[in-house]
Amino acid sequence: MQRSDFQSVPLRVCLVVLAIPCLAPIAYAQPPAQKNLVITSRVFRQSFIEEQTFVGSVDPIRQSIIGSAVAGRVAAVHFERGDCVAGPDVPTPEIPSARNGQVLIELETQTLQIEIGAARIQQELAERVDDELKLALPIEIRLAEARVADAAAKLGFSENEYQRLANFDLQASAISRTELEQSRSQFESDQKLLLMAEVEVERLRVTRELRLLQSTRRVDAAAQDVARLEDLKTKYTIRSPFKGYVVSKLTEVGAWIAIGDPVAEIVELEQVDFVFNVPQEFIGKIQEVISRNEQKREVGVLIDGFEDLLHGELMAVVPRVDVRSRLVPVRARIRNPVVGGVPLLKPGMLGRAGLAIGQTREMTVLSRDALVLGGPQPLVYKLAGDGPDPVVVAVPVRLGSSVGRLIEVFGDISEGDEVVVEGNESLQPGAAVTVTQRRDEGPGKG
Repeated sequence: MQRSDFQSVPLRVCLVVLAIPCLAPIAYAQPPAQKNLVITSRVFRQSFIEEQTFVGSVDPIRQSIIGSAVAGRVAAVHFERGDCVAGPDVPTPEIPSARNGQVLIELETQTLQIEIGAARIQQELAERVDDELKLALPIEIRLAEARVADAAAKLGFSENEYQRLANFDLQASAISRTELEQSRSQFESDQKLLLMAEVEVERLRVTRELRLLQSTRRVDAAAQDVARLEDLKTKYTIRSPFKGYVVSKLTEVGAWIAIGDPVAEIVELEQVDFVFNVPQEFIGKIQEVISRNEQKREVGVLIDGFEDLLHGELMAVVPRVDVRSRLVPVRARIRNPVVGGVPLLKPGMLGRAGLAIGQTREMTVLSRDALVLGGPQPLVYKLAGDGPDPVVVAVPVRLGSSVGRLIEVFGDISEGDEVVVEGNESLQPGAAVTVTQRRDEGPGKG
């Protein structure tokens, strides 16, 4: 045997040995069959008032374009589009002092601060003058009364002197006519001085209250000027008038704002109005429903893109008819659901409102939750077969009128059929299911 042949033998043997395990079958562990746990409900027939559907859109209850009451340069902006801004608090007996709305814009106020400082100085001066007048006026009156007494004393002396000189005979006496005339002139002058002093006292007494009132009014005017400037200063801080969401930001830091210029647009979204147009032949029935306050004026609203039915309340028929279409706007109030901290409904969203104002007829209805949408045609999964683990059959349906959470269907489905209402999103035709609960949505419960 050659060396090459000897070396190749072990190789061939090894190859045969290594190949033997490859010929044995490999067993894999099979996963257990997954159970489809579902909740079902029954299909039933009942007489309902036919529901009419009307197209409409979402409108905010309040919408405001916030403007500036003063002119100035923007110093700070405290909001962005989409922010939720707080409104002023409503005063209550427990909390009488209401908090102002959230600050949106601050304007520069340096010049206004200087004017306020000057006005405060003028107010202080007016107050000092008023205090001085209140102290000085009684003193002035007493001084005037003293001048009256002095003038009266001088008048008495000059009168006696004049009478004494007048009793002398000018021919026999040593006095001259000049002295007599001087004495008489002094007497008349003292009479006038006394009269002037008395008039001054009377003037001070009569004008005392008027002067005090004028001084008080000057103080009030100075205080009002300060209050005016302080109130003007508050307008340099623009606040939100109500709680809502910013949909438009119309200014930025450094921009100049004139009086009346808009700075932001805010909408209130805690509740919204769904406004839909109704043909005039239905308005009478709708107004009758609204007028019956003892009944629930409920309206179901389905917003495009959302599967959940929202419930609103009829509020009013807008007294305006479109002359071309003969449609009348109707308002329904809806509480806006909050998802992830953000209101679900936005102004302008399209939707449909359902009102039970049609004819009464018998319908085959089932729960809206049984509908599987997204395909070319709505379908439901109906249970087929007996036993603990039935299978489901996909049944295409056509939709009719809505009655609350129930909806009329047409197709290969009849009263008493059991349909899947929860867990139907992942089902396939022919899948076996396990019913964990049977929901009772029979007559009177929809």
